[in-house]
Amino acid sequence: LIADGVYMGGNFQQALSYINQHLHPEKDIKLLLGYCGWDAEQLEAEIKEGSWLNASAPLAVIFEESAEMLWEKLYQQIM
Repeated sequence: LIADGVYMGGNFQQALSYINQHLHPEKDIKLLLGYCGWDAEQLEAEIKEGSWLNASAPLAVIFEESAEMLWEKLYQQIM
């Protein structure tokens, strides 16, 4: 649980089953898939060198913004 109603990880097949049975994916869910892996302390080093930016955002921004505008809005917030 990341925040109320926001989860990370879990069983993908169980998530799909739940979505198909209970939700309206076109309006109730934003599903993001991916994988990143780093060696020990690699991410910390990349953040320190400026390769990554860290931004906080209210859930409303993350879930109500269009996909096209989300990253731009978050970027503007930290610059």
